[in-house]
Amino acid sequence: MIAKLRETTAADQIASDAAWIGSPDEIIVAITRTREAFGDFEHASLQVNFNLMPLVAAQASMRLFADRVMPHFAETEP
Repeated sequence: MIAKLRETTAADQIASDAAWIGSPDEIIVAITRTREAFGDFEHASLQVNFNLMPLVAAQASMRLFADRVMPHFAETEP
């Protein structure tokens, strides 16, 4: 399994929805596909800053995810 993971590229991860990259609408679509394939989940491990962007940009990305993506999947009371 580890050997197979080492062979995986970033492009492979994006194509398989293992990496959520894109606009809020694109990420909503990717998460929806993941839920359809595997069912609901309560936790996702997110890594936003790979030391390739300034901290301020990483924080803005996290805020955008919180403001635009997370509410789309929030449970509502009946």
